Parts: sequence; C-alpha cells; structure tokens
Amino acid sequence: MSDKDEYRAEYAAMREQMVPSPELVEKVRVAVGGSGDGLTGGGESVRTADVRTPAHRPGSTAPLAKPTAAVGPAAGPHKSAHRPGRLQRRLGLVGGGVVAAGMAAVMFAGGLGTLADTTAGGQATWSAPVVVAPGQPASGGSVANGGNVDASTYSAVYKALAAAGAMYGWGGSYYGTFSTMEAPRAAPPAAGGPMKDMSGTVVDYTTSAAGTNVQVAGIDEGDFVKTDGTYLYVATGRHVYVVTAAGADSRIVADIDVTKLTTGDEIMTGPVADLMIDGKTLIVLTHGFTADTTNWTRDQGTYLGLQASTLKAAFYDISNPASPAYLNTVTQSGTYADSRLSDGVLYLVSRYYVPSADPDNPVTFVPLVGRDGVVSPVPAGDIYMCPWIQQPQYAVVTAIDVATRTVLGDQSLLGGSDTIYMSADSLYLAGYDWGQYDPATGQPRATGVNIPGTDQPYTDVTTDIVRIALNGGALAVAADTKVAGQLTDQFALDELDGNLRVVTTWTNNTNNNWQQNSALWVLGPDLKVLGSIPDLATNEAVQSVRFMGAVGYVVTFRQMDPLFAIDLSNPAKPEVKSALKIPGFSTYLQPFGDGLLLGIGVDVLTTDDNKGSWNGLKVSMFDVSDPYNVRELATAKIAGDDTEAARSHHAVYVDATQGLFGFPTTTYNSSTDGTTMNTQWNYLMYRWTGGKFGALTTLNLATDDKAKAQQMRGDTSTRGIALGENFYVLTDGFVNVYTTPDYAPATKVLLS
Repeated sequence: MSDKDEYRAEYAAMREQMVPSPELVEKVRVAVGGSGDGLTGGGESVRTADVRTPAHRPGSTAPLAKPTAAVGPAAGPHKSAHRPGRLQRRLGLVGGGVVAAGMAAVMFAGGLGTLADTTAGGQATWSAPVVVAPGQPASGGSVANGGNVDASTYSAVYKALAAAGAMYGWGGSYYGTFSTMEAPRAAPPAAGGPMKDMSGTVVDYTTSAAGTNVQVAGIDEGDFVKTDGTYLYVATGRHVYVVTAAGADSRIVADIDVTKLTTGDEIMTGPVADLMIDGKTLIVLTHGFTADTTNWTRDQGTYLGLQASTLKAAFYDISNPASPAYLNTVTQSGTYADSRLSDGVLYLVSRYYVPSADPDNPVTFVPLVGRDGVVSPVPAGDIYMCPWIQQPQYAVVTAIDVATRTVLGDQSLLGGSDTIYMSADSLYLAGYDWGQYDPATGQPRATGVNIPGTDQPYTDVTTDIVRIALNGGALAVAADTKVAGQLTDQFALDELDGNLRVVTTWTNNTNNNWQQNSALWVLGPDLKVLGSIPDLATNEAVQSVRFMGAVGYVVTFRQMDPLFAIDLSNPAKPEVKSALKIPGFSTYLQPFGDGLLLGIGVDVLTTDDNKGSWNGLKVSMFDVSDPYNVRELATAKIAGDDTEAARSHHAVYVDATQGLFGFPTTTYNSSTDGTTMNTQWNYLMYRWTGGKFGALTTLNLATDDKAKAQQMRGDTSTRGIALGENFYVLTDGFVNVYTTPDYAPATKVLLS
C-alpha cells in the first residue's frame, strides 16, 4: 500500500483501541506508511516457535525455570538444493485462498472500512493487497524463481478451475465437500496371542510405535497425542507439551509454542492439528492464518475473520525431549486433511480451496509447496485434473523425507478429496460427487456408473477414487474411478494383493421411494471393477467395516444388526458366507487377538413398539476363528450415551495380548424436572477373559472445575496409553496418571 497521509490519523485512533496483537499492529503500521521486515514477500524471516522449560504450575512439580528458546532458522531468505528437472521446491509459507478451516476473530474498534474503497452496496474491497508484492503469494514466502511463473503452462488448469468456480460462485462463498439363541459350541478363544490372517501370518492391528491405534500395521497416523516410549507429547491449542511418563512423578518438561511460526502477512499460527514422531524427530502439523479481508463488509463493524491459508509441518529434534530443538518448517497450500508416516516418509494431505484466480498469475490458483520461506507453484505436470471436478478445490499431497526434511514428490488433485486410506504401496484419495441435474428436464443426470442387476441409470452420489503410487515418495497418479454410493469411513477401503476392496451405501430411487442399500466392490490396480456384491444388504446402511486379509466383515443396520462375513479370496467372485443378526450394531470393529473381533457400538430396543430404537452403548466380542461362521461370544451394555470411538478409532486403546481395551464415553442425565443437564465424562477399561467381559474401572475425567469447563466446551477427545506400570489418559487439557492393575489415581498434570 502506498504512503497515504489520510490514513495516519485513522491508524492513530485505531491503535489505542486494538486488542493487543503485535503482529497485526506491525502490519497495519507498515501499511499506513511505516516500515518493517518481511513485507514484500521476498526474503521473509521465519520466526521460530518458542520452546520453553515449564514454569511452576498447578499439577506440575517442575521447578521455576527461565524460558529457553529453541534453535531456529536464521532470518532472511533460505537457499536449498535443486532437484534435477524440477523447480526449487523446498518448503516455506504459502499463499492464501483456503476459506476458513477454522474461524477466529480479530477485533477492531471503529472504522476499519476507512482503510478500504467501498462500493455503493457497502461491500469493502481493498484497493491493493496489504502485504503482497507483485508476483508473490498472498501469505508471504518468496517464490523460488522470483515469481516469474509461465502462466501458459497452467492454461488447462485455469480453465477447469474457472468452470468449477462459475458453477459454485467464485467471490467468497464456500461450497465444501464435506465421508437367537446360540447352538452348542466349543469353548471360545481366550485372550492373548497375536491376530493371524487367513494364511496364518501374524498381523498386528493394534498400535503404532508412537502409541496410536492405526488401520494398517507399520503405517502411523497423525494424532494429537504421541509417545516415544518414555515421554508423552500432547498438542493443545498452539502448544505441544512434553510430559515425562514417570508415574506419580510425571510432569511437563518442555512447552513448544508454535505461535511464532509465521511468515509474510500471516497473523498467527495454530492451533496444532496433529503430531507425528519418527525416531528422534517430532513433527508438528499446524496452520498459518491470514486476515479474511476479501469477505469483510462494513456492516460487520469490529469483526474481521481469519482464514487458514497454509498447512505447516514443523520439525523438531527431540534427542533431548526436555529441550526440543527447532529444525525447519515444510509447508503446502491448504488446510489439514490427514497424514501418514511409513519408512521415514511423511505423507501429508491438505485441502486447498481457490476463491478467485488471476489467469496471468498462477500463484493465485496453483498450490504452492516450499521450505523455509522459499515456495514454488506445483508444476503443471504434477496437477491431476479429476474427471469429476465440481468445485475449485485441490487435494494437495506431498511426500517428505523426515531425515532430510525435503520434499521427495508431490501431486495435486484438482477435484479434492474427503477420505484417505494408505497401503504399503499406494495412497487412495476418495471424494464425493453429489451429482448434477439436467436443467432441461429438472431430473438428475446419470452418473455413468452401472449397478449390476438394475436396469435404471444410477443418478445419486458416487465415491470418486484416485490411486497414487507411492514409489518411495516419488508420487504418481496411477488410476481413478468412481463407484456408486459413499463410504462410512477410511475402514471401508482396504487393499490386498494390489486390489482395492470398497464398501459403500448407495441410494436407489424407484417411483420416488428412496432406499439405501449396501454394496461391496473389488477393484484391480487400474481401479476397474473385478467383482462386486451390489445387493449386500437391501434397505440397510453400512455402519462399520473391517477387512482381515481375504475376509471382509461388514455391519449394516435397519432394526437388527447383520454382521456379514465375506469371502474375498477370489477377487472376481466375492461371496457372502454368513450373516449374523443380533440386536444393535457395531460402529467400530477391532481385531482382538487370534480368532476374535471386538465390536463397539449401539444397543437397540427389540420390543415391537420401538424395535430398532437406540438404547445406549454396548460392546460385543465375536468369534471369527472360523471366519465364515461368525458367532457372538458375549455382549455387555455400556453406561453411556455417546463415545468418541464411534467417530475416531484413535480413541480406542487396545492391548489384545493382555485382553485389555478402553475408550471414553459421555452420559447425559437431566434432572427430574428437566431444567438442568448433568453430563458425565468417563473413560472405561475392560478385560476380556475367555468368555466374558470384565469391567475393570470407570475413570471419571471431569473431577475439577477446569475439566468440567473443558467438557462443557466439547473438548472431550481422549486417548489412553499404557507405559510401564502406569496408564495415562490424555486430553486437550490434562494428563491423568493411574497405577496398574488397580487404576488408582497417581497424579494429574495440567496442560493449560
């Protein structure tokens, strides 16, 4: 912005009334005629996140200590090596354009509209970007080649974006894609022993080395809690607390503050989305935020929203966990979708929504990838235009070598994605196509997907799948397809011998009678259909799925719970072998040692008047030692109305060798007169002892005012980790430590 004297008085008046925000104050000061560092997009310094040893706080026995800063990057531009045949790609902070993954408020008192030109309708439009130099990304970070990007190479990308933008209204609106009695039988399997697949191979379905319950053995998944076996790392807000796992002596030994991981015109960083640990390296996944001036209007007065513009992977050396050392930050456009870690490579997926685009400036509509303040648009050859583009949104995928913290490869899918599944060799991204209507007839258009056994064209939602070959990090799109229906979660996808098995719920409309049906599809490496069961369950929706080698277990529900056992040994001819019907249904299935399958889900009433009505929670243990003749060994009703385990498998603690499992629950109790609500937040521990469930303990988590306030805010994400002779229950606000096997409280460490 040019030096304009008329703004100086406005700024002076505003300055006295601003909510303190040093970063924003400095940017406004410079915008109205001052000077400052890092305002032109080139050569910004990346301010390191602070790492502090803890001061004394309630629940911590740490001594008073002077904060110590982490080793951080030097100020100024950072240089990096070129990858042969590619633009300089080492990550920095990227341009804006992702609308509000989370919204926050920056409060101004009085007349922000005077800093903008105003249309007759009162819509403020900035006369020039506040902190953007020509050819630079909106949120700072120098473009690797100085911003001279050849726009002609992206002409096809721009045309596809423009078409999608016209369909969904570029200009600020965000349309997101938002995936009997039992016959006499032999004695049931006892707890203990490893799970085996159909070939007898031992498979560990339980936890990663970092303490996270994962889908695929050997592939870790991002979560807000991780462990290196001795220390616990917990993300809360814009902090990562390092807690020594020392039983009753547990305490905070370090506090990583990511607030200052900003560049360019970013206002703040955080909150932390997820964590990963690989050896002695901690990876903190967070976002940069910029002011959403594009959508600000005068009638909003003192409110200015923020938009998450950049996904950041900040790397820390935790050789000394009590003193983490900042290494560098790798970034990409968009907001966090999911992550995986395998063989020292971090696979990071973000969603990047493009609100508007300048056809002559690719950095306004192409995802940016970089490191330490140097960013580059993803090359046109690495942008895959999906056949089902419905909105101006990308799924941005990078493969980052953790040891060197460099980008090995990237792919951007113009079309977006919702669900991520990764096998040892491939990353699958699945999104939904909600269909289109023919304007001439007003009827939905055929999707091009054929459902065997039906003579009507399929016109409802489809799941669109892209397979990306990992190639050790040299990512490459290998195939794409679409199948009828939508997924329940990532467990509805599974790969075996290069073939992808997919379970969906699809909708059939006959004479305006809409009916949900469940189906299974087997796709080859080219994602073409090899075999299918399109009518797995009629008028029933999928509730949970688990594949165990050549066997697939699918739970559907209408009034009774059919648990289908499906033989997938012949991909061309999948076959239902049995269907166990019992009251209720499992929302999550967990392999639990050799020959056992644990179900966590919902109990239902069975009386004629209210058959199928929900009646609290339950757990079930299924005998799958004969995989095609599943039997329910035992069930136990759970005191609770809701469980995070129904939405996130990370909330389930499992130690099948000891027969142990645990998960959090929430119970809602209203007073007799219905005027007040008493909410209980508990963590339940169970032991499976051969033929029955044993309730070990119910741990009340809301035991003090801070925990109760956390519960009232809905911050009840909970994880359980066993280390040594102690069990740790971790949340956004505290770590509760219990001794085992009695689960007696040992101490509580407050995190905020």
